[in-house]
Amino acid sequence: MIENDFQEEAKRATFLLKGKIVTKCIRNKSNEIIIIFSDGTRIFIDSKSNLELSIT
Repeated sequence: MIENDFQEEAKRATFLLKGKIVTKCIRNKSNEIIIIFSDGTRIFIDSKSNLELSIT
């Protein structure tokens, strides 16, 4: 993916997630995070290596 593709993807994600409320973050494995929103929307994030979750 080139930089413009990343920017467009970020814009789409921002639009789709705007106003959503996180109700739960689940870590089933060290390389997997699931974020669940109050309307039932879910985001699955996984990696081949361990993931760090940082909220700033």
